Amino acid sequence: MLKVKFSKIESVGNDYLYIDDLRQDLKGRELPRLAMEMCDRQRGVGADGLILFKIVGRGHYSVRIFNPDGSETGMCGNGIRGAVAFAYNVGYTKRKSVRVDAKSVTTLSEILEVGGDGKPYTIRTDLGSPDLKKKSLPMTGEGETHIGKAVTIGGREVELSALSIGNPHAVLFVDDFDFDWRKLGHEIQDSGHFPEGVNVSFALVKNRGRLALKVLERGAGATLACASGAAAAVTSGAMQEKTSRRVVVELTGGELAVDWENSDGHIQITGQSRPVCRGEFFST
Repeated sequence: MLKVKFSKIESVGNDYLYIDDLRQDLKGRELPRLAMEMCDRQRGVGADGLILFKIVGRGHYSVRIFNPDGSETGMCGNGIRGAVAFAYNVGYTKRKSVRVDAKSVTTLSEILEVGGDGKPYTIRTDLGSPDLKKKSLPMTGEGETHIGKAVTIGGREVELSALSIGNPHAVLFVDDFDFDWRKLGHEIQDSGHFPEGVNVSFALVKNRGRLALKVLERGAGATLACASGAAAAVTSGAMQEKTSRRVVVELTGGELAVDWENSDGHIQITGQSRPVCRGEFFST
């Protein structure tokens, strides 16, 4: 049996388990299997993902992010904000500006409000520029981009936008949530249009500066929040003139502020990340 020390941090309801590579010897444990064990909400700790945290340098860290099904993802906006809170909370840094490298992106974050155990940090993270190229997701079919275009899902036409925020997203704008959006999300994920999977977001515009969002994440299912999904929805909304480029996104777990008005084309997200608990998991 291996005792695995972890910290749990939730970012607007999107909860992750953080393992500190410096302080925890995993003794050759396979991370996909460990993620499946620890993220199980009945037999494990329960979480939307497992994150292996490593120190690269002063104020510079790296993460590997695993979904509850054991698959590894290249980026997670909420997971990265949680990593910034983790680094500050355990005393690795007192800098307010922090760099975190994930598999597919390098991010820069700024701590706007310092939290602590049980007290949320407010963190703004620069996710870089949205990538509109279909091959970056990847997505099948003709054309280089797919913004506000129809695809065939289950024998019917569905209009969606496809883009990457370091991970693949499909965004659909809807008039309400009075339908089985989880079922449609799974149909899109299983359609074959996205060979490596896709996160599916359903966006309801309330006004040009505010929208509500439901998200079905690749490898995790329906979650309370998805920061990169919020960024993808605002990118898609702004490009189709449905929203402005600075939008408050209402998710089931809370609100995120998304800003795509930066002159460098980068998109930023701002929200809270709260250390929930620390503990040990008994891995067999």
